[in-house]
Amino acid sequence: MLDLGTSFLASVERDPDALAIVDGDVRFTYRQWYRRISSLVEAFDELELEPGDHLVTLLQNNWQAATIHWACQFAGIIITPLNWRSTAEELDYCLDNADANALVYEEVSAKAVAASKEAQKHPRIAIGVPDDLPFETLAGNDAEDATPRVSADAWSVMLYTSGTTAKPKGVPRRQRAKAFEYSDDYNTRRNIHKLASYATIPLFIGQYLTGTQLIDKGTDAPAWIKRTHPVLATGVAGLFAANTVTGLWNAYEGLGDPNG
Repeated sequence: MLDLGTSFLASVERDPDALAIVDGDVRFTYRQWYRRISSLVEAFDELELEPGDHLVTLLQNNWQAATIHWACQFAGIIITPLNWRSTAEELDYCLDNADANALVYEEVSAKAVAASKEAQKHPRIAIGVPDDLPFETLAGNDAEDATPRVSADAWSVMLYTSGTTAKPKGVPRRQRAKAFEYSDDYNTRRNIHKLASYATIPLFIGQYLTGTQLIDKGTDAPAWIKRTHPVLATGVAGLFAANTVTGLWNAYEGLGDPNG
């Protein structure tokens, strides 16, 4: 079993320039996103947050919430997300019950935070709200690459029940992430697959153009076209075969990956 930070690093190392997250106009590769996550981890250090501390959030589903989640996994901080529609009273209860150490909120939840007595006792990170520590600054600083600080047995997140029949209860979950180890040849086959896909295009165009000449002119077609067409056709067939074999091979190997 791996901790979640290590599982994220595996994605960064495997394909750092792959698209990792999209939120409206915001698009980050794994490399870019990891840089912002690392910046947040450093900001948590400056706030004196330690592994095992609770960070309560009142956020909608956005890239900032996802970034905070992963920064907490690296830092060993227990992220405790609440519904962004929570009232000041509900926030007071959960902050006290979770023994919270800090709070993150945004404009849609600012009214509840302002009315919460418990919220005023803790460091507050704000997204798009000028009154408290600005998320944009904390996540935009240069920082050393974050490394995982806790094991897979550490607590990762605490989710609160709805509280329909009694007071809400915090239910914690550990970091344990099932790891799937790809073979050393997986990336080699993937690169061959990409190259074969790209190389097929010009050969296919050439085959089409020479084939059209053969159809139109028949035995009167230039000799170089008669010689070139079968060569191009053989190349297309070979590249297509390489593309198919490597794609199916990697797909078969990937069937065992629980993360898809």
